[in-house]
Amino acid sequence: MGSRTTRSRKGETEQQVENQSRAKWTVSLTKTLVDLMVEEIHKGNKSNKSFSKKGWKFICDNFRIQTGYWWDSEQLKSRYIALRKQYVCVAVLLDNPDFKWDDATCEISAVDEAAWERYIKVYIYIYNIYI
Repeated sequence: MGSRTTRSRKGETEQQVENQSRAKWTVSLTKTLVDLMVEEIHKGNKSNKSFSKKGWKFICDNFRIQTGYWWDSEQLKSRYIALRKQYVCVAVLLDNPDFKWDDATCEISAVDEAAWERYIKVYIYIYNIYI
């Protein structure tokens, strides 16, 4: 028996809705998203912390074209927010003189093992105060 393509909301096929259910991000998919975001920044379609509606439309449309995934704008925006949070964490570490970026491994390294222990103690203390 042959397979049948059915249509659902807004003319999307069943496969497209399935692709939308839960985004599973890979390094390749993240790079595609970041490249599209950088392109929109260069076009001036980002102000302060987010992209304009025009910018998000371009990013979503081209992400679909390049990857074949029909993820909605909320899924892409969610990834953007997660990447911003990761960036802040990395920036905080690299502002500390006990840590540096290792180009060979593409990882953050500490000057010594005790640096990690000091860092963790301070941030656990701060976390417990503010949470």
